[in-house]
Amino acid sequence: MNQRIFLSEYKNEELFGKIIEVNDMACEKLGYTKAELQMMTLKDVMAQLTLNKTSKFKEEILEKGYSINQMVQVSKNGIEMCVIVYMYRLTLFNRRVILSIVYDIVDENRCEEAEKKFKLFGKVFENNTEGVLVGDRQRKIVWTNHAFTEITDCKSKEEKINYLAFRDFLTGLYNRAFFIRKLNYTLVNACSKKEKIGILFIDLDGFKNINDHLGHAAGDQLLQKVAKRIKQCVRESDIVARIGGDEFVLLLSQMEDVENPMYIAKRIVDGFEKPFYVNENKLYVDISIGIAIYPDDGKTADTLMIHADMAMYKAKESKGNKVERFSDILNEKEKERFVIENLLKDALARDEFSLYYQPIINMKTGKMMGAESLLRWKTEKLGFIPPDKFIPIAERNGLIVPLGEWVLKTACRQNKQWQETGYMPIYLAVNISVRQLEQKDFINRIENILNETGLDPKYLELEITESISAENIHNIGNAFKKLNDLGVTLSIDDFGTGYSSLGQLKILPISKLKIDKIFVKDIHKEINHTAITAAIIAMAKRLNLEVVAEGIETEDQLRFLQENKCDMGQGYLFSKPIDASRFAIFLQKKQSFFRKHK
Repeated sequence: MNQRIFLSEYKNEELFGKIIEVNDMACEKLGYTKAELQMMTLKDVMAQLTLNKTSKFKEEILEKGYSINQMVQVSKNGIEMCVIVYMYRLTLFNRRVILSIVYDIVDENRCEEAEKKFKLFGKVFENNTEGVLVGDRQRKIVWTNHAFTEITDCKSKEEKINYLAFRDFLTGLYNRAFFIRKLNYTLVNACSKKEKIGILFIDLDGFKNINDHLGHAAGDQLLQKVAKRIKQCVRESDIVARIGGDEFVLLLSQMEDVENPMYIAKRIVDGFEKPFYVNENKLYVDISIGIAIYPDDGKTADTLMIHADMAMYKAKESKGNKVERFSDILNEKEKERFVIENLLKDALARDEFSLYYQPIINMKTGKMMGAESLLRWKTEKLGFIPPDKFIPIAERNGLIVPLGEWVLKTACRQNKQWQETGYMPIYLAVNISVRQLEQKDFINRIENILNETGLDPKYLELEITESISAENIHNIGNAFKKLNDLGVTLSIDDFGTGYSSLGQLKILPISKLKIDKIFVKDIHKEINHTAITAAIIAMAKRLNLEVVAEGIETEDQLRFLQENKCDMGQGYLFSKPIDASRFAIFLQKKQSFFRKHK
């Protein structure tokens, strides 16, 4: 039937509230786009004759929770249409709404048929009005949600509550909460009976592209079809759950053979050789599957889930319907990398990062001129994780962008706070990555951060490593120019370890370069390092660049750098990186850092 479906707000007993969602048939019949309808209320598409009877409809909705009435709808071009409207009062995720299903009055038989269907439909919502409805291009309800279609089987209110608590609302599969609960229970049994169990971690490849190109409604339909196909490939005793956007997991218990998980995984892969049909689109979807087996690959729920996830990522690297088992693919270094990557995903949300500050000293006076802001990460499971282990991972998976922005905001806010306290003003140096520079709105983000914190741009220095700038020197030149125009100081970090020449760097508006600590460390041990360090300082001076030496640890290193007219330095000789509260003591004292070394 040519049904039009509307979901609208229900506030202050207003029956014809703002439209939240519609199906394609509603747009087609009324002549509006979905975006236009979502800016309107139901009142806007009803004739005055209908609006005059609003009080009657309200009473029915309040008393019975639903209403069936003849009304008149008005299209965009003014055409009036006699319709039957079936309205139902619902609560979706603590939000009160009205569901309206609208039929043209064609003949009495069709209207009677529609009324029967509506009453059947109403039983689904009895004592439980949680859910979502979505229409497709074929003018049908694609799903009223599995929670609706299955909850009518629950006999008691308690059963209904349990169902909603442990089911994924979109697919009707179990959710993460139930899966972990069931996994822990199964592990206890497996341990006592000395049985093996298997975990399969399944991820769709390229799902984001489908969402971006076809829309989220199409993506949701695909996920439902994927869930159904996975269930067709497994045993009835196997537990299937959806635990994230496009992530599914399987729990295989009572395994007769350690090869069972691989067999089932391959069945699923074979099942995905067939296309999915969504809104007349023929979609081929590749999947990546990771397998972890108890007790071989782990003995706790957390460990097994992490290891199955790690194996899945390894499978994804191979591209296209691949299956990997944890024990087959990972050496110790890879295991560590995957554990870190898994923890890194939610580290910002868990507030696990902090900034430490290392003073940068004027080599003539010993006065502190600034400090480098250094990111530190302390996890609950692994304690402190060194930056050289997690920064490359963040660079690779793109997390460096939000992480880098957090560092910038935190450093600028902290520096402004110190200045407002009355401490001597210094600059803070912050490392940035090419991935940040490549963001189209990066300059705007810097401006916004400076405006939000009120920090003068001259107290912010941005550092980029030489090896990265050499590869992207022409691409980042424009961004550097805009940053320079803002008044932000720019410097090249770790100079001497990359492939840039000072001549190449002339095209960038930089004012400083930092000599990598590897050269400073061996100044008096390696004659080459001594010569290179002296040469870098001399050449930088000719280009009117300030020079900062990193990693100063001894008086001999300090004297050599002073003799060669290095401008500034940092290192353990002056202070190791320290947290903000201890660093504030340095700002209070305003003393020369040279005094304590004499």
